[in-house]
Amino acid sequence: MISCEFLVELEKNISIGKQNIQNEPTFGGLNILLCRDFHRFPPVAAPNDGLYMPAQPGHDKLEQCVGQTLYEELSTVVILKEQMRVDIEMLRGQIVKHTNDPGATNFDTERWNNVSLVTPQHRVHRAWNEMALQKHCHKTQGRIYICCAEDTVKGAELNLAEEYAMALRTKNETKSDLPETVSFAIGACVMVVQNINTDLDLANGAHGTIVDIILRPDK
Repeated sequence: MISCEFLVELEKNISIGKQNIQNEPTFGGLNILLCRDFHRFPPVAAPNDGLYMPAQPGHDKLEQCVGQTLYEELSTVVILKEQMRVDIEMLRGQIVKHTNDPGATNFDTERWNNVSLVTPQHRVHRAWNEMALQKHCHKTQGRIYICCAEDTVKGAELNLAEEYAMALRTKNETKSDLPETVSFAIGACVMVVQNINTDLDLANGAHGTIVDIILRPDK
């Protein structure tokens, strides 16, 4: 849910970034698009902070009133009535092309060679990563390295009881697990999808290229 107070904070930060001065359009003059479940209808913890709640000057906080005013500036509503899903087979090279449609996208063109795929579906992006890595190594004649994960507790190997507890976990409990193996290659592009060390910029969204692989002395 996007709250009125969050909308005010967002507008303030964008205006600072755009060096917006007083009396200029809100959000630094940018067009703002709110997506997905930004309303979160009641019951919620703070119903007065919802964007859909009319402001009550004298009763609500100043940020809630200002946020409601910002929300009322939005003038267009887009209703998506159909969800288009891309079949997993498309990622395996079996791209369906409509030969009778001159406007169909041609994925064989140069600009699609290094395109990134952003999707919340693990099954899709894992298949994409696998195919992209194989394509990279085929093109560069490189080698794919497969690194196996090792479960530890405070740096120590699991004992028998801990291994048994791991084996008893249900499917829902293992959804957030890291993969058991990680494949990579020199020259491959990588992106961090979880915050590891924000002080070293190893945070969600950071990306780069593998330039070398160095083994630990004890491996």
